[in-house]
Amino acid sequence: MEADSSPVPSNLASTRSDPETQTRVATFKAGHKISGFEILQLLGSGGMGEVYRARDTRLMREVAIKVLAPGQDQRRFEQEAHAVAALKHPNIVAIYEYGNEDGFSFLVEEFVEGGSLEQLLRAGPLPLKECLRLAVEIACGLAAAHRAGIIHRDLKPGNIMLTPERHVRLVDFGLAKRAHSEDESLSLTTHGAIAGTAAYMSPEQAEGKRLDARSDIFSFGTVLYEMTTGRRPFRAETLNGVLAAVIHNEPSPIPAQRPGTPAELVRIIGRCMRKDPARRYQVIDDARIAVEDVDTTVETAPAVSATRGSRSLTVLAAVTGLLVGVLLTLTATFVVNRRTVANAGPKITRLTSDPGLSTDPAFSPDGKLVAYVSDRGAVASGALDLWVRQTNGGTPVQLTHDGLDNREPSFSPDSASIVFRSAHAGGGIFVVSALGGEPRRIAERGNKPRFSPDGEQVVYWTGRDVFLGSRDSQKIWLVPSGGGSPREISSGFAVARSPVWSPDGKKILFLGVKSMDADAYPEDAQLDWWVASLDGRSLTPLLINDLLKPLSIHLADPAVWTADNAILFTATLGDARNIWRIPIANDGTRFAGPPERLTVAGGVQAGLAWAASRLAFSVEEPDVDLWSFPADTDRGEPRGAMTQITKNTGVNLYPSVSLDGMRMILLSDRRGAFETWFKDFRTGKETPIFGSGGDLLPFLTPDGRTAMYSYYDDKVTSVYLMNINGDGSFAVPRKICADCLNPWNLSNDARVLLFSTNFQQHDIYSLDIESGRKTKVIDCDQPLLGRPRFSPDNRWIAFHQWHGSSMRVFVVPYDGTLKREDKWVPITDGKNIDYSPYWSPNGELLYFYSDRDGNLCVWAQRLDAQSKRPAGEPFAVEHFHSPLRSLQNMSMVQVGMSVTRDQIFLNAGAATGNIWMADYSYK
Repeated sequence: MEADSSPVPSNLASTRSDPETQTRVATFKAGHKISGFEILQLLGSGGMGEVYRARDTRLMREVAIKVLAPGQDQRRFEQEAHAVAALKHPNIVAIYEYGNEDGFSFLVEEFVEGGSLEQLLRAGPLPLKECLRLAVEIACGLAAAHRAGIIHRDLKPGNIMLTPERHVRLVDFGLAKRAHSEDESLSLTTHGAIAGTAAYMSPEQAEGKRLDARSDIFSFGTVLYEMTTGRRPFRAETLNGVLAAVIHNEPSPIPAQRPGTPAELVRIIGRCMRKDPARRYQVIDDARIAVEDVDTTVETAPAVSATRGSRSLTVLAAVTGLLVGVLLTLTATFVVNRRTVANAGPKITRLTSDPGLSTDPAFSPDGKLVAYVSDRGAVASGALDLWVRQTNGGTPVQLTHDGLDNREPSFSPDSASIVFRSAHAGGGIFVVSALGGEPRRIAERGNKPRFSPDGEQVVYWTGRDVFLGSRDSQKIWLVPSGGGSPREISSGFAVARSPVWSPDGKKILFLGVKSMDADAYPEDAQLDWWVASLDGRSLTPLLINDLLKPLSIHLADPAVWTADNAILFTATLGDARNIWRIPIANDGTRFAGPPERLTVAGGVQAGLAWAASRLAFSVEEPDVDLWSFPADTDRGEPRGAMTQITKNTGVNLYPSVSLDGMRMILLSDRRGAFETWFKDFRTGKETPIFGSGGDLLPFLTPDGRTAMYSYYDDKVTSVYLMNINGDGSFAVPRKICADCLNPWNLSNDARVLLFSTNFQQHDIYSLDIESGRKTKVIDCDQPLLGRPRFSPDNRWIAFHQWHGSSMRVFVVPYDGTLKREDKWVPITDGKNIDYSPYWSPNGELLYFYSDRDGNLCVWAQRLDAQSKRPAGEPFAVEHFHSPLRSLQNMSMVQVGMSVTRDQIFLNAGAATGNIWMADYSYK
């Protein structure tokens, strides 16, 4: 928290550029008291809240107070408080208090009287000794953060405050994350402006990849470069240009801009700014020591003042109509490319500001209305209802009230009706008046319904919303918009999904796979975009992967075919999913240009809509943690509320817990790549298991003494066993298999491993660990067997199998010999998605995941003690109907469970997000 001699501190100046902020009335007037702090003046405000100068009436000192605006992201605000509170260092701004009063959350921080390094650099490069002294202090502050496991992610001159004595205070840890967090931040730019945040990013952050402390080291190098030369190392007229420079270009040589710069300093900056993180300094302390050793007597020529030009004081942070100042940047930020309009960037507006999840925007054809789904009106159920509002403002109108999820709306061409999918009345495709009323069903089940341009038909697809499934699991259908018999239009495809109408309504573009190689890793499947004529006379592959794969762009899902013949789509690059645009020829048979990224950020941008030169999309922040609830696990009866086990910002998967509930291993990407971690519940200590890093299922034996983990690299999986000692220390791991491609489960006595030899899992094998002998134990002619798991006595194996668009649970006796389908015991009826079975401790109950009530929840089936045949009907154990704790906020392959004597552990995702609009017609 900081100020300077100017009317508004430089790192708050970005809030002044927003017209809504300029006219906003301060929530608190001078003299108002929050807890023991008296408000003195408003320093700045933004869409996320306000910043005040205040007096601590108890200790009689000045402080700065951030007040979170109502309805904003409480979790991120708390995250900043916890992050900064953990960092007690003279070069990091101090946090004094965090609290909530009268419904307002607030954060009290140190008030820094001086200005920022950004202000100091406006006069040009710094004297060499001053440059090096400040660099050492910056590095010391970063080192303290890194030792606490925190990366700053937004290090730049505007976030480096200087006290009147010219000592460094690092500020704005609102973007800080525990190392290797999910979402990375960028800033918005307009024509002719340079995005401050982007100019200091590391290449991996610019590409949306997960970060570690080496990203801060790159940013440190860019700051040191500017302190030395007076110029930013990466400059361009547009944000995309800045990002491209960060990723691909080398900065101008320092000696050309400041002759006489010590060669040691040039080398230090160059090493900090290497594109490959592995070639930088690996810890910031090494860079600090190198800076301390620079000989300041060798600079013989005077510093050359760089031509700076006019630089805006504003840093347009976060795609938002309220353009949050960097002090208040408490949400993931992103940028929208402005090149669609020749002379102006888009006007960016935040359409929703809900604390939960608002997503799936859809425009009316004239762009004046936006429909979307939100849990804003469903506090109790957490269900997503359908809402509609004017894009230019106004109160949203709720169209559904059934307490069930409603998704993926789309307007009719006359804007009078909205088609959507719903779990209402057993689920299906529904149409409702845009003014409200009773929805009517026009088709059973389905995803992403879209009216044809003439409004006569609706196209949609059926199947589980995963990119890869078994044959006939995903199909595309046409149904009359007034209801009638659906007609399949995707025969001949193993996978067909995500249909998009051509502007003239004569063709449909879709994502499809003709066939899949059972031995292929899923990413290698021949996914392609196809264009089919409605009359069936033409079917053209567009070879999208040939274009995108060399660019490392994956999972391209088409969303809109615009009137000017471009396809808008979402795709994954690195660890981020963004929105892209690619031009297509008028006849729809080929692409007419390269792909262009429209949004740049970590995390997920989804729910794409386009109309009347307006782009809408949701920015979603998925978070996957481990939970547990007490239960009589032999009876399938919950005995208490859910408890959150992990609270880091990573993705936490596949808990495997000892029978007494005292030890657990899990998969987590909290440090970047997925690693297997060990947790001792007695001490609370969590430890990464050395040598892991694969993203495959770990397992802990019921006695908690043996862990199995695996590492997948270059299509080879190495499987390891490791004993865990009584004090929680690890024995030396031993490799038990070098070619067990897909390891599933270990017998409870740690003698036998179950695995598959390909990712489509036709068969399941056992490995006798002592002898190394491999035996096929489950065999069938159809693909996609999965999640085999030994019973507590190791005499049975439970597993699931895909059946078209459904999944079914089976058990089979195990004696080390082959069992074909005639020996399988069906546990579920194959009418739903029932998968990933887990045994109760007594072996007389099977838990599994099922979508039979419209949501993915935990169900169970009692078994006959001897035959293991079903005894009675399946029953629900725990429901997950809210997006705030859901099993559907992650991939199907990511769900996991562990059953102990008195608890059930599982991973569940929470999704929060809001909707934004970029208006390209704005000038």
